[in-house]
Amino acid sequence: MRRIIRYSDPFKSNQISRPIPRRTHTQRNGLVAWILTLLSLFVYLFISDWTGRTQVVAHQAGHSGIVLWLDVVEISATLSFALSIFVIEYIFLLRPWRWAAQHDALTSLLNQGAFWKIAQELWERYHKKAAIAILISDVDHFKSINDQAGHLQGDQVLMHIGHALGQPGSSTAIVGRIGGEEFAALWVGVPAIDIYRTAEHWAKLVQGIECPQGISDITISIGIATSRPSSIESMESLKSLARQADEALYRAKSNGRNRIETTQC
Repeated sequence: MRRIIRYSDPFKSNQISRPIPRRTHTQRNGLVAWILTLLSLFVYLFISDWTGRTQVVAHQAGHSGIVLWLDVVEISATLSFALSIFVIEYIFLLRPWRWAAQHDALTSLLNQGAFWKIAQELWERYHKKAAIAILISDVDHFKSINDQAGHLQGDQVLMHIGHALGQPGSSTAIVGRIGGEEFAALWVGVPAIDIYRTAEHWAKLVQGIECPQGISDITISIGIATSRPSSIESMESLKSLARQADEALYRAKSNGRNRIETTQC
């Protein structure tokens, strides 16, 4: 059965499946962080006030042991409050900001900088131990999609493509958007045939996207470069492998588009 990824026209309100949220995720996270911070502060102030008043009574009664125990309770409450603030800030503010800094806002894939940074780290760790493959894909005739359907609808096409490519089928793959309509993926230690099948699957998913009005079909061209362990020392760098994948993509474009070209390095 052919899978259809439906395209929604942003100018037709009857195609909107759910209302636009009033607050973004960042705003909601900020609100939750403030609420939890105030709650933690209230609990800390309550414990601090209780221990302070109890210490006065215990001191007047001459119970030095209880006074010492209450000191420990107050110190523990202070440390717990500080730790809770750190955890709240990390979970609801720092971690989402870090995620946003590494991912493309439109497709939720890794952005260009994060993709190549992680790819370089994987290269340095594994290039002497396993085969590494890079896939670079480009949306065919994307300029005509923008010209005929508009940039907003073109953005939705990229969003759906990003969703399709965001399901790599292998835990060793990283996927990113490295340009306007250009995407890339990297695998470590995965057989070439499996990578080729994944590329075919992605191409079919993209063809399954329901086209905007005036566009006949949506396709992608793909270039794949794979480094074999026996020849890995001949590769100068990750950039060399990426250049080979880019040349394979150029061949796919030159040979009619909507196809996959591969090369072994």
